Amino acid sequence: MHKISLNEEQICKLIDFIESRGFHDPGVIVEVLDHFACKVEEKLTDNPNMTLESAMVSAHADFGVIGFYYLQANYEANTRKKYKTIYRAERKKVLLNPVLVIPALILAFLGYKAFLWAEINAIYWLGNMVGDLLFLAYMVVFILINVKFKARKRNNKLLESIMKVDIVGSFYFSLILGSVSWHHSPKSSVIFSILVPLLCFYVTIWALSIYATLKSGKQEMDEVYNYLDRNKPDKLNMAR
Repeated sequence: MHKISLNEEQICKLIDFIESRGFHDPGVIVEVLDHFACKVEEKLTDNPNMTLESAMVSAHADFGVIGFYYLQANYEANTRKKYKTIYRAERKKVLLNPVLVIPALILAFLGYKAFLWAEINAIYWLGNMVGDLLFLAYMVVFILINVKFKARKRNNKLLESIMKVDIVGSFYFSLILGSVSWHHSPKSSVIFSILVPLLCFYVTIWALSIYATLKSGKQEMDEVYNYLDRNKPDKLNMAR
């Protein structure tokens, strides 16, 4: 039996069908399309007289009650796992690169000196300000990265996944930083004078590593958009 292969016009209709089910993220669409197209082709091959619309409805029913949602869940889980691995690899590269590590250590040392000087001179508000500035730097980097890599006007679960790869580190960073910003006991000077440079170092390494990881993600998203451009150029251009 001759196997049916979908043409570009039919692929376009499949994308319309997927979007009509509430899936608009480009990465999710391509992931779902890969599985959905195979099922539709099987339906058309087994039943040559079946219309494309009937094949799509039948193929969608084969995915069960939750439809394409399990494919979206798998895509998100695999994306998080993939980019967590990439992030760790990029972080290792940063830590092994003296050109990047030395400035980070210098920044950490300056943070240590500023905080310790404020503590020795009992200028506690200045020590608190060091913590506030660290938090501000973290937020500025976070916002700038989001602005730079925000994928057009569509939802982008890939970007969301990448920004969460070091969610545990970010949590502890915020927790410790809150302690630095609100501590008032001179006895804690030594502890926090050590924590401050560590936080400075963490923010620097995190920013460099997440930036490199997002560059990898952007390449993947460009490939996804190029694929959708070829199949649905008019609608995709409206979404940009």
